[in-house]
Parts: sequence; C-alpha cells; structure tokens
Amino acid sequence: MLVAVLEEVIYRMEAAGELPVAVAVTPTDGGALVRFAMVDGATAEQVGAMPSLRVSLGVG
Repeated sequence: MLVAVLEEVIYRMEAAGELPVAVAVTPTDGGALVRFAMVDGATAEQVGAMPSLRVSLGVG
C-alpha cells in the first residue's frame, strides 16, 4: 500500500503540479482509504541542499 500511495503522490506532482500537505488514512473492510490535502507545488519553498544524482558506471 505504501508504494501505491507514493506512486499517487509522484503522479499528482508530475501531472498537476500538486504537493500533499496532509494525509489521512482510514481503515476500510478491504484495506484503507487514503486522502490527501494538496497545494500548488509552485507555493513550496525548497529547504536544504538540492539532491545530487550519482551514477555508477561500474568503471574503476
């Protein structure tokens, strides 16, 4: 279930430019219902260093 939730967050970020600011999880008979409170990603402020992409080519 965690993977499905993270995939939905990534999809909403890419497709609609939205970021979650709150998440509510409610148990159901078949699993869980997950609800997000979303905001426009343009309103977010970056905190901390930019992540770096390190690629290992297996050379060395």
